[in-house]
Amino acid sequence: MAKGISRQKPEKPVSLAWELLTWDEVRAWCGARDLEKGRSYKRRVGQLAMTADGRLLGWVRGTKRYATTARLAAKGKPVSECSCPLERDACKHGVAVVLAFLEVLSQKKTVPTVAEDDPRWIALGNNLSLDSGDGLEDDEFDAGEFEDEDSIKEADEDFDDDSDDAFSQNGRDSDDRLRSLLISPKRQKAVPKKADANLREFLLSKPVDQLIELLLLCAARDQEFRAVLQEQKALQGGNIKKLIQEARREITSVTAEPAWSDSWDNEEDSLPNYSGVQRRLQTLLDAGHADAIVELGRELISRGLEQVSQSQDDGETAQALADSLEIVFKAVVQSSLSPCHKLIYAIEAVLQDSYDVAHHASLVLDAKWSKSDWSLVADELLRKLVTRPSGAADDWVESHMRERLSDWVIDALDKAGRNDEALKLCESEARLNGSYERLVKLHVAAKRWDDAECWACEGIANTPSRYRGIIENLKKTLSDIATQRKDWRRVAAFAAERFFEHPNVESFEMLMKAADRAKCREPVEAAARRFLETNLRPTATAEPTVLSSEECVPSRKTPRANTKGRAPKGTKSETATKMAVIKPVDSTTLWPLPELVLPVPSEAQSERHAAGSFTPKHHFNVLLDLALKAKQPNEVLRWFDMLSAIKVGPIRWHNATTIDQVATAVVSTYPERSLQLWNRLIDAEVAQTSPSHYEIAAGYLRKVRQLLMSLDRTPEWNARLASLREANRRKRRLVEIIDGMAGRPIVGSR
Repeated sequence: MAKGISRQKPEKPVSLAWELLTWDEVRAWCGARDLEKGRSYKRRVGQLAMTADGRLLGWVRGTKRYATTARLAAKGKPVSECSCPLERDACKHGVAVVLAFLEVLSQKKTVPTVAEDDPRWIALGNNLSLDSGDGLEDDEFDAGEFEDEDSIKEADEDFDDDSDDAFSQNGRDSDDRLRSLLISPKRQKAVPKKADANLREFLLSKPVDQLIELLLLCAARDQEFRAVLQEQKALQGGNIKKLIQEARREITSVTAEPAWSDSWDNEEDSLPNYSGVQRRLQTLLDAGHADAIVELGRELISRGLEQVSQSQDDGETAQALADSLEIVFKAVVQSSLSPCHKLIYAIEAVLQDSYDVAHHASLVLDAKWSKSDWSLVADELLRKLVTRPSGAADDWVESHMRERLSDWVIDALDKAGRNDEALKLCESEARLNGSYERLVKLHVAAKRWDDAECWACEGIANTPSRYRGIIENLKKTLSDIATQRKDWRRVAAFAAERFFEHPNVESFEMLMKAADRAKCREPVEAAARRFLETNLRPTATAEPTVLSSEECVPSRKTPRANTKGRAPKGTKSETATKMAVIKPVDSTTLWPLPELVLPVPSEAQSERHAAGSFTPKHHFNVLLDLALKAKQPNEVLRWFDMLSAIKVGPIRWHNATTIDQVATAVVSTYPERSLQLWNRLIDAEVAQTSPSHYEIAAGYLRKVRQLLMSLDRTPEWNARLASLREANRRKRRLVEIIDGMAGRPIVGSR
């Protein structure tokens, strides 16, 4: 909402309106989270006052002192405005002012009348927040002016720092703070271009001696300005070596310590200041010393990435480093390095980078380079690749680093026009480093379906089962190839395998979609639901679909597993590829899809673990989810009750969200069951001793209220609230919620 206090008068007498305000209305206004924050800030309200027409005004102490006002708008809804950076109604400071005033009314005290010319109105109109030392003495701010001991204790227990304001001003220097006291940031106007021209005219009119005195005065007041003058002096004197030394010293200094920040207290942040590094690098670049920056950049990349890896901040350090590296990569383009070594410099920076701070390397990589340049790059990277260890079997990190490097080699070969070499490298890296996904994608992109299928099967066979994600992706590729060939029954068979392995609503729906295309929806759905009830897979009646890397014959001559049951020399295994068959065991249900015979992943740990793992006897939870989605109340209750019978009490078996979904789904057909479920959830939340649980219970209570009112059972609702209040009268926060639902005003409810 726009800042600036509204002078609109409330529509009804405010003395009565404030006294009639309920907790439910306050909670609906500000939300549970800001209500809790407002409680903790209630003791920070000082100099609370009220206008003749019922507007509240007070100081609220946070990181700064904020002027805050609140009033009652139409239908008695509170509205607040505040000088804090959060430009919205119902900030925690506004809530605190309202709660402090209601506390005053409860204690039958009065507050002074505020004048129309009170300086706080000006603070609100200018979005003004005050730091300590602003002329408001501590004895003018009585934080406990209207607080009793209980409310102070409550605030201490719920204390919440003010530093979560979205635009905290703590980090500003003294000049910025002074400006913030004089004018709102929103009201600051951009400096007109004419101002620069006027300033130039003024400076040209000054004699040289006066200009020198002015520059010296600026240098004395601003160390950064002084450093700029010293750098220009060194440049003019030809002392480039000194500038380079200063830049290297600045890099060493700024990257010496890891950064960290505390999102709750900005004053405690420890963030490196890269501005000096950027200024010195830019000075060298402007002076034409790109080669010096290239050498400095190597150190900056190494030390900066190490600092980012150890830092605990919100990305400020990474962003500052990235901005500095932009200058470095501009220097690389302008340097005397050969095209090949410019590209190698950028690629090596990207390979070191795990935090996306070297993205300005695109200034080099996206420039126009000849095929011969890329060919030299490919040869240089190939030499590096030969010396790099493969970690496919033992070390995922080494495997990943090798794959990143080989990606660049392949890309360079492609840009050099050496496509056949790129393909051969993909194939050798697949077997050496397990990079089967990349190779399969390459064949798929070229629509070489046979080759893609062959390598996908070999990839499944040679990938350790602990890398399940890779195996699943390769299987999905096989399914996609079947889609390209419009072999819909085979596509459905793959969908069935995913469903049997991971039964849930999504995999069920994917299976039904595939079965529709294969024109066998009815028997597939019957078998799938039978599986969810019994965990028994159906028996296939069609011929098996065999997918074996042993029988794949690529369209080009490439290294592959031979047809004699032995992998070629140099591959991971020389034993015959084992095949995994989905073996259904339910012979009572018609199953029109073929079996899939797939290679068994190497190191099949999943089989060893399966012997001692829990095997479910059913998947009633999936059937319940399907019924909920289909909005079938009878089926919802059927499967819910089946699940409830498995454990003692449904709350132990289901989570609260599922119970709430069930109650909502059957409310029109079985209202008594909905009441039973919601009341059980209410009792479970109320039994806890945390306000957050009481807020959850309040959500269920509102649903009970709506249902009982629709059934014209208001006395039952009132009795439910009364018994709940009596049973939990010692839980003050819960009583507040209950009183709010009962329509009891906050004032006088204690």
